[in-house]
Amino acid sequence: MSGRVRIPGVIDVIRLDEPAAIKALSEDPRLDRAFTKAGPLFNRFLAGRIRRVLQVGGHPLPAVAPRDEPDRARLQAQLEQRLLNAQLGTPQQRKTLAAYVRGEEHEAVLGPTAQAAVGELFSPGYEARPERWNAAKTLDAAPRSFNPLQMLWWALTGAVGRARKTLAAPVDGDPAAVHATGVAVHNLVRGLKIMRGIWREPFARESLTVDAVVCRCAVAPATVLRQWKTKASTVHGEIEPGVITIFQLDDARLRCPSHATVFMTESWSRCPAHHWTASLIGAVWKEALAGGAAGSIRP
Repeated sequence: MSGRVRIPGVIDVIRLDEPAAIKALSEDPRLDRAFTKAGPLFNRFLAGRIRRVLQVGGHPLPAVAPRDEPDRARLQAQLEQRLLNAQLGTPQQRKTLAAYVRGEEHEAVLGPTAQAAVGELFSPGYEARPERWNAAKTLDAAPRSFNPLQMLWWALTGAVGRARKTLAAPVDGDPAAVHATGVAVHNLVRGLKIMRGIWREPFARESLTVDAVVCRCAVAPATVLRQWKTKASTVHGEIEPGVITIFQLDDARLRCPSHATVFMTESWSRCPAHHWTASLIGAVWKEALAGGAAGSIRP
């Protein structure tokens, strides 16, 4: 549900789950991803943690790079163009993912295999390794968790820094590749879990088109954050610099399931892998269908 949480000096956060409102505000130049330490205490803490965690070698990952970051737009456009005709994982990776969808593979194969399929885009021969998938889970959780014990453990052990190094090593430190294999891949994994559920639905395999399956399985990150750079007057009241706006994309997807909502394709910050991701999801469903009747469902 959309709304604003504001305690002066402590927190000032706006939440949006309406696709039209998200689309409109995503183009407002006053709302960006610079994540400066401005505003109330919580906002400063959250912005600082995002900047510390989601970076490689001092360079922000694409998901949190400001609009005016040098070369951001050019590199995003280049990657989007390159992925238009990129391989949809290896044949073996697609077979393994399809076997998972049919219930013939354990949950443990899903994350590493999906990660390897994404990694292939940046480093041919990218191997599915448990330690790489564990690193991805750490990097994805680090900016989101507010569990004090977990945060203390990460700080004491340096787990987040090690996770970044583990993910950066096989892709030569490419920030786009680290983001893809460490953060964005979790959306693909969630989508394939949904596909496994669809496979179990009575008559789904006979009645659903590939496009319908893709529509249900292409999922957005649960939340996308932006920060106000300047003062503004909005329907949510007066805005000061440092106010955080959270786009609740997954909730918005349930309201309006479309690529424009899931991948923000009409925004400057659109996902450059939107075509590739949808194509891979469709290819895995086709592979699952080609594999025949469902096998025994494993936990």
